[in-house]
Amino acid sequence: MQIAKFSVWISLFAVCGAAALHAADTPRQATARTALLKLMSEQSTNLPVEPAAQTVTDNPDQAKARVALTQALGLHETPAPAAKPAPMTKEQKLHALLVKYKANQITPQQYHEQRAALIAEP
Repeated sequence: MQIAKFSVWISLFAVCGAAALHAADTPRQATARTALLKLMSEQSTNLPVEPAAQTVTDNPDQAKARVALTQALGLHETPAPAAKPAPMTKEQKLHALLVKYKANQITPQQYHEQRAALIAEP
């Protein structure tokens, strides 16, 4: 029975430790949470009747709420940087070449030449 008691104690410490690690909100976090909850409650009452198949655009209320929230948080609106695609690894290049070959987009000779060139790359 010692093993069963041990697992109970471990579980108890894990739960209490997780509860003890939760800290109270800072005033800035509380302000942001209040603004966010207000925004969410306003938007939940204004749900669209039609399906949202149109492009998403801010109405004036949403734009004001977004600006108020960013000001409350002390953030500046900056556009997200354009995501650059990661360079393809050698495996990915070989796979793409094989897909082209299987789709008969390149000849067997072209496949083998390009494959050899890819394998020879550092």
